[in-house]
Amino acid sequence: MTQQRIELLSVVQNRISPLAPKPVTGDLLPFTALSAPDAQPNDLIVIFHCRHQPLPQLSAPSPQEIILLSPEPHPELGTHIAIQEGSHWALIDALLYVWLVELDSSPFDHHFIQQHVYGFAAEQAPANNELPWLSEADSYRGYLLGWPDAKPKTAEWAAKLTGLESSQIRALALTLAEAKTLRVVTADPALQQAQLLPLLRGHFRSPPLTAHSA
Repeated sequence: MTQQRIELLSVVQNRISPLAPKPVTGDLLPFTALSAPDAQPNDLIVIFHCRHQPLPQLSAPSPQEIILLSPEPHPELGTHIAIQEGSHWALIDALLYVWLVELDSSPFDHHFIQQHVYGFAAEQAPANNELPWLSEADSYRGYLLGWPDAKPKTAEWAAKLTGLESSQIRALALTLAEAKTLRVVTADPALQQAQLLPLLRGHFRSPPLTAHSA
């Protein structure tokens, strides 16, 4: 049976040119097909939240830790990190850049990515012959490294957009990288891209994807 794969080409294109997203290629699932698994006790829960949006309902009793990324504080939920409205994408890019470039131990689940994701890195010989060859420059990893726009998505780059210190971004990246199981929740469809974080760690336990280890 052919493995389901989530495409990230439209994610990259949307970041570079939002008015001209690339269509899904071949037998791929769109990124919007991702739905977060239910959180479990002892998961690290990261809530992405925009101003004037409802807060998501958490199904897990007593998660180990909750981090809220929002312009608005909600002390009852857990640790609040104040982020400027509309800057969640920049933060996600920078977190992944730190994972990719700066950490000694990579938190990426490369086996899971190879099986279930198309477009994160170069595809020299895709397992599915219907999928085209993909260069590193056109991949999401290439975008993080600054290939298409000469802007590596560093913590310093994101600090100017998010209102956070670069040291805060690096500390958050390390926390998320070290979490045994990472769950991202949001009630805002516009923040669906935050699921990239658990996706690339292989932490999906429900359809359409199931990680080989979670």
